Amino acid sequence: MIELQNDTLRFFFPDLHPDAHCTVSFQRTLRIPDDDETWPLPPGLGHFPIVHVDDFAATLPPKWKEQGGVAFPMYQSEAMWIAFSGDDYPFAVKIAAGKIDAVTGKPWSADLGTRIRRNTRSETSEILSTTTQHSSEKDSFPHSFPTR
Repeated sequence: MIELQNDTLRFFFPDLHPDAHCTVSFQRTLRIPDDDETWPLPPGLGHFPIVHVDDFAATLPPKWKEQGGVAFPMYQSEAMWIAFSGDDYPFAVKIAAGKIDAVTGKPWSADLGTRIRRNTRSETSEILSTTTQHSSEKDSFPHSFPTR
């Protein structure tokens, strides 16, 4: 269940565990110049006001209405950082902008990619064990491993 309360997104998963909840808020700050210089962190200026897209459906592009969700206004001179909070229950979060994964730069996918990492880790383990078994014969160890 997701709720919007006091400009904060609150995620609750009571069927999973009573402590499975976290919050996400979007904090307003100033942009720093993109000029390869090192700048001190700009000040925090409070949170952005978050609204339901459905509340403004009449004035927004049709695609926004189809997608749904929440939005917040932002000036070009502003920047944003994301504040996560929760108790002792662990969460994994993916961030995207415009259907692009903000970390990898690849197109958005809903899964966490753990299956791919698990398969790659398994293949690497097989390569290591095979190499270790044959290392006495070859007296060599590979310097790189195949990746996907």
